[in-house]
Amino acid sequence: AQAASSPRSSPSHGASRPMPMPVRSTSAGSTPTHVPQDSLAGVGGDVQEAFAQGARRNLRNDLLVAADSITNTMSSLVKELHSGGTGIHYLQKKNFNYTHRG
Repeated sequence: AQAASSPRSSPSHGASRPMPMPVRSTSAGSTPTHVPQDSLAGVGGDVQEAFAQGARRNLRNDLLVAADSITNTMSSLVKELHSGGTGIHYLQKKNFNYTHRG
């Protein structure tokens, strides 16, 4: 039921956009209005695809930055542990909410 409602919502959304309509055309019928709608629907699809690809690129970059940050944090934590520290001070310094129990 949801899959049937999604395709219907997209064309109605596209049709709700203001379209340039020929006011004087009486003999042309509906042909002039159908051509712009079809061509704009294609452009809209291309624009949607371009934005979707941009969002994927941004998400990929954000994930790479987050992975680098985690790697650097873990590397610093390991260095502190190897130097004889407990790592708790480092985590507290980095504003991690860590409470030692024991």
